[in-house]
Amino acid sequence: MSSLTVHVIRGSGMPIKIGRRTVDIYILVTSGDQKQNTRTISGKAAPEWNAQLGFTKIEHSHLVVIKIMNRRTVILGGDEVLGQTSKTVEKLVAQQGKEKDLTVDFGAPSPDRKARMRLIIALKAQSLPVRQNSYHESLALAPSVSLPSYSGSTWSSLVAIVEKLNGLVRVIDEMARIHPYVNVAWLFLSLAYHSVENQKTRDHNVQRLGESMYRMYSFVEHSNVETKIPPMGDVVQLMAQETVECLKFIQQYNHQSIARRIATSAVMNVDQRIREFDEHFQQLRRDFDTGLTVQSYLLIQRTADDSSERTFIRSHLKHVLASWDPDRGCLPGTRKSAIEEIMKWVINHEDKYPENVFWLSGVAGSGKTSIAHTVAELSAKMGLLGSSFFFKHDEAGRNESTSVFSTMAIDLAAFDSRLADQIANILQTTPSLTGPRRQFQSLILGPIQACGYSSPVLLLFDALDDCGTPRDHQEFLQMLAQESKRLPKNVKILITSRRDEDIVDAFRNFPIHHSDLDLHSVENRSDLINYAETKFADIARSKSGKPNITSQWPGAQARAEFVERTAGLFIWASTALETLRESWNPDKDLQDLLSESSAGKGAQETLDALYLRTLEKNGLWDDDGFVKAFRVSVGVVIVSRETLLMDSIDRLIGEDLGDHRVEHVFSRLGSVVRTSDGPVRFLHPSFSDFLIDPSRCQNPNMVVVAREHHYAMVSRCIKLMQSSLKRNIIECPDPSLLNAEIAELPRLIKQSMSEELQYACRHWIYHLVKGEGDQQAQIRLVYDFLSSQAIEWIEALSFLKSMSVLMSGLGEVGEWAKNHTHGKGKLPNLIVQLRHFCHAFASILSGAANHIYTSALPFVPAGSSLDPLLSKWTNLPKMKVGREPLWPSFAVLRRDTGRVHSIAYSPNRPQLASASDKTIWILNTHTQLPLNPALGGHTDQCSCLAYSFDGKFIISGSWDRSIRIWSSQTGEQKAVFADAHRAPICAIACDPHGQFFVSAAQDGSVYSWTLKGRWRQYVSSMTHTITCLNISRDGQNIFCGTRGGQVICWDVSHDSSPRYVSLVSQLPVRSLVSCPNGKSIGITTGDERNASRGTLEFLDPKNGVRIGPPLISGLSMYDLDFSPDGSKVVASCQSTVRIWDIKTGKLLSCLLSPCVFVKWSSDNQFIASATSTGQTLLWNLSTIMGQVFDPNAERPARAEQLAFSYDELAIAGGTRRGTVRLWDLSTSSERPPIRPSTSQQPVTCVAFEPDGTILSCGFKDGIVQVVIIKTSRSIFTQKVHQTRINALCFSSAGPFLASSAMDGNIQIWNYRTRETIHLVDYSSAFEPARSQASHPNTISFSNQGDSLAAAFDDRVIIWSLSPTLFKCFEFKLPEPNIHMSFSTGDKGIWSSSFRAASAYHSISPPTTITTKDSASESRPILYHIDKTGWVWQHPGKRLFQVPHESADFFIFSISGKLAYQANNLLRVIDFSSALVA
Repeated sequence: MSSLTVHVIRGSGMPIKIGRRTVDIYILVTSGDQKQNTRTISGKAAPEWNAQLGFTKIEHSHLVVIKIMNRRTVILGGDEVLGQTSKTVEKLVAQQGKEKDLTVDFGAPSPDRKARMRLIIALKAQSLPVRQNSYHESLALAPSVSLPSYSGSTWSSLVAIVEKLNGLVRVIDEMARIHPYVNVAWLFLSLAYHSVENQKTRDHNVQRLGESMYRMYSFVEHSNVETKIPPMGDVVQLMAQETVECLKFIQQYNHQSIARRIATSAVMNVDQRIREFDEHFQQLRRDFDTGLTVQSYLLIQRTADDSSERTFIRSHLKHVLASWDPDRGCLPGTRKSAIEEIMKWVINHEDKYPENVFWLSGVAGSGKTSIAHTVAELSAKMGLLGSSFFFKHDEAGRNESTSVFSTMAIDLAAFDSRLADQIANILQTTPSLTGPRRQFQSLILGPIQACGYSSPVLLLFDALDDCGTPRDHQEFLQMLAQESKRLPKNVKILITSRRDEDIVDAFRNFPIHHSDLDLHSVENRSDLINYAETKFADIARSKSGKPNITSQWPGAQARAEFVERTAGLFIWASTALETLRESWNPDKDLQDLLSESSAGKGAQETLDALYLRTLEKNGLWDDDGFVKAFRVSVGVVIVSRETLLMDSIDRLIGEDLGDHRVEHVFSRLGSVVRTSDGPVRFLHPSFSDFLIDPSRCQNPNMVVVAREHHYAMVSRCIKLMQSSLKRNIIECPDPSLLNAEIAELPRLIKQSMSEELQYACRHWIYHLVKGEGDQQAQIRLVYDFLSSQAIEWIEALSFLKSMSVLMSGLGEVGEWAKNHTHGKGKLPNLIVQLRHFCHAFASILSGAANHIYTSALPFVPAGSSLDPLLSKWTNLPKMKVGREPLWPSFAVLRRDTGRVHSIAYSPNRPQLASASDKTIWILNTHTQLPLNPALGGHTDQCSCLAYSFDGKFIISGSWDRSIRIWSSQTGEQKAVFADAHRAPICAIACDPHGQFFVSAAQDGSVYSWTLKGRWRQYVSSMTHTITCLNISRDGQNIFCGTRGGQVICWDVSHDSSPRYVSLVSQLPVRSLVSCPNGKSIGITTGDERNASRGTLEFLDPKNGVRIGPPLISGLSMYDLDFSPDGSKVVASCQSTVRIWDIKTGKLLSCLLSPCVFVKWSSDNQFIASATSTGQTLLWNLSTIMGQVFDPNAERPARAEQLAFSYDELAIAGGTRRGTVRLWDLSTSSERPPIRPSTSQQPVTCVAFEPDGTILSCGFKDGIVQVVIIKTSRSIFTQKVHQTRINALCFSSAGPFLASSAMDGNIQIWNYRTRETIHLVDYSSAFEPARSQASHPNTISFSNQGDSLAAAFDDRVIIWSLSPTLFKCFEFKLPEPNIHMSFSTGDKGIWSSSFRAASAYHSISPPTTITTKDSASESRPILYHIDKTGWVWQHPGKRLFQVPHESADFFIFSISGKLAYQANNLLRVIDFSSALVA
């Protein structure tokens, strides 16, 4: 005999949390009847104990058990073993050898964890002989087990041995936690045994697995097994789990017919999986024999890979955290009958349990939810839980059914990859699934039916009575009961709830398996006794110094009386025991409790009496201040949409509490309220039910009227927002950044927005619609808030990623306002304006919170209810000219400088694909944002796009002659057909039934394809280029339109000559679309050179014969598309989008927009269009119908050439009608137009004289004219060039004017005397090949008037004008110049490009110098605009985004004004006050 010291040094890989609870870890070491443990350390992955644990009278053969323990609290009872190892003293000492310490590997705490737990210890033994042996000897397998010969006895023996193990662990108290797992394995094995025995043909694979499992479990036959099982409980649990996985595999394998076994073996990889099972079984037996708990096995039925399907599903469905929690389960060893009954029903889907719905009912507090958590945990660890959803009345998302089945779909996708594939397919074809029934049918029922899943699957719904209103319960249950009949028998639905009348009625006519928890059963009483004994023992240990508290407290009689008082309710016992645990004198309080309560009452009466007694005992009910504070504090907890921390509640309602604080109230209610480990929660929903029901809560001081507290919460939330919200709420150092660009955004939000403020922003509308009180006062309160701080509120929601809350909330508050104002007053109109605001600027609101002020608010229509907010901030851009009177009918999905070559609308998703140059964009039409970066791969222009019939793929064709197939969800390139044609591809169409797609090229070739490659080539004798392509709705015919005006039709199944060729026009057929009803083909024709030539007409698809007269003629048409029902058609023509009713021919809508392509959405809500200027627009059909723009109405001439006056108080623009339009920016009004010449030639450029009184105009025919602005009188008119004038400028040194034309000359002359001063031949500066193509973009005199500079696309040339003309300087430009001016002192030149800020070029010495070097030189232009419409200030400050319009020409002023032409109207934005210093 000797002594042993175990020095526990430190650990690693320890779990920090399990579920939602922080892990409290300590190390327990036992040997024989000696136990020692370390102190407890909370929430650390690498705790350090440095504890010396001593043991005496130790021999080398003694077993040492080392356990990693989690100290557990009230509900579960009993500490949890996270990992353990058992070895003899001799083996431990030998393993340490001569090293200073020893690493003990415990593996992962559960099979689903990746981190391995390790413990560093050191051993010191006295007088213990050390036998030198190999550590690997300890891993030797137990002696071989003789197996019964295969005559069916292997499996019968396996069943018998597992049944014996099940009986053993049932009676061993220390195995209470493990027994349910072994019991499930035995139930599963019993069911599988009958399947195996009934097979007529024996299968060697099944035999092999049976033998392997028998070897693993053969330890049960050993004589001392009863003493060895308890230390190895975790290994036994893993054995059970691996057994169930193996049996599920066998079940799936046996489900296949014998004829399909060969194919099944290939698909399921049978041999590899059998080897894996065999290795796992051997390892588990090895661990059992050696005492080493590894716990790192892979349950091989499901893998943990994060497939693209699962990622896609998670990104498209809402998921609520409502799953099982290990800390909420039953005390080990309790509720055995209920749990076993449920698990038998789950596993056995034969005649014994024909119903696949199990309803577990019971009164409040009877333990239903604890049973549900235990069943869910057990099922999850055994691989049987498809999904669980635990409803909770006080948590948003968990108290309604809207997200139940979307959450379950995500869980099912993680449960099995086959289900993930099916659910992903459903979402791709039908993305907008609303309503519980439709979601259940599509996301749950359909995928399960399609998979043919044969193993048991459990779907669990707990506390259904917490799901919305009684009507919600009933509708949900009726749907579930009806639809569950269609589920396979192996898929089970477990529901727990109270026996509420609406739930009973819903189940009355449907076959279900029902079990009601009997509060008076012997087992329930026994479980309560066990629970009470455990808790009393825990209290006795923690209160050992209190009066009358001994290790045996409170004695058998008091414990029995206590159990009698519970009326069978666990919640009663839990609440009472928690009161005693927090008591200063628990013995006295127990005696008082027993004397003041009586046995024999009903469950609810007993529970109500306990709640009433608890409150009366702990509350200060004679203190009016406390009564008020109680009602306010508890009321907030009851009505809150989300749980809140105690400090947050205190700050939210502090003014209503008087002299008390929330902490004062809740500190007295510790037995029914939880505050220490997170948000404030009631111990049980029944406490909330008690408080809000005056018939149960007899003390009026305690009653909480929910609707009154909802009402009060509205004013609290709004007042908090009024005092806290501000512009740039997160205090971002750089407000020019988009949300996604802000570093550490979550930290900034947490730092700047308190929990209660975030809650108020998200949920004040929820309380508004549920509250009752002075509604007129709240109408005023809501209006005052929204009319003054709506923008700050929207900004906060943008940062919180709660835009869905904004859109749905505005709808709810709009209905509320309408109901309480009868649609009259200012508030309903304000809500309407806000909803328009959110639709028009959705992309800004979603992704650029700080730019809501600069890129949305300044551009609201004149006269809007939001207009007053513009005066709240002085540093916003201002629309000086061109502010719209109405909200726009469209939103911009994409801005690009390159022309859009094709668009395609998804057939079943809110998604649009757009091809621009060589790239493809996929856009979400709801958020108005790209789904991913641009898709690149084509090496030449991407000319055509089409979606597959199911919306899963996008097919693109290109001038590089390739076809590429892309995933519409991820953007991943799925296939490439290089050199698909011998000529550039110009059209692609997909079969509506998904069998093939067709491509056409400019050489007239037409091919059909499958995803594997080319299918057929269609023969055509036509030499004209094919322009468009379509497939009939029945998938039987292919239609092509040609540049020669023909329509060609082929039969899909024949690659011979066309069925017919119909000459329909002398003009090119630009678009061809088959009508959804299949009765016609719509075609458009048009002439690029003549806008008055073209038609929109319909053909008979059978023969290509025209059906009636054209719907419209005399206009050059481009694209068309049909509405989903085929009753309407949309087409683009003459810078308009037009919609007609096909039957009547009536024009329903005509909208001004230079569109090329149009597509009608499959949900009939939107029309997408692509403009000639590179924008992709989304038109809202509900607002555009009835808006008819008359294209023939007289409109002001378009001002295409713009110029600011030197003082920036005026802007002029020349028109094609030979007039000049002039605007006074000081009054934001347009002056009468100036007609400088009698000629009708277009004005090609304009320039102001420095003093602003004279204007020069250049014309297309080479005439230059100078006029006095005030009188429009011409002071000079002369044809000074032979070609178009493209640039003009005045000199500040005298009456000199320079003009540049495309004839290669710049002339400088005195416009007073009409004398030519200089003639500059700039063409000589270029190579002969470029001399005719190069001409100045801008020209400018120096400040002294002695030099002239001309900016070309790639260079700037400067000529000296005094005393003689000569070229003095030239430098290159990186990109085309749009503005140029000499610097102060004429030492250098500033040049500005369209897409970049200014650059400074020194004339002497001739270099380009940096911003720092040129600090003494004033910059003329510091701004540029990018291709998405964002205006930037040099060097990199994003200022604002121009409104969503088709703008094709921009000009900046020096001080900060932007002018551009959009929809034939001039827009001028003054952003000088928004410039960053």
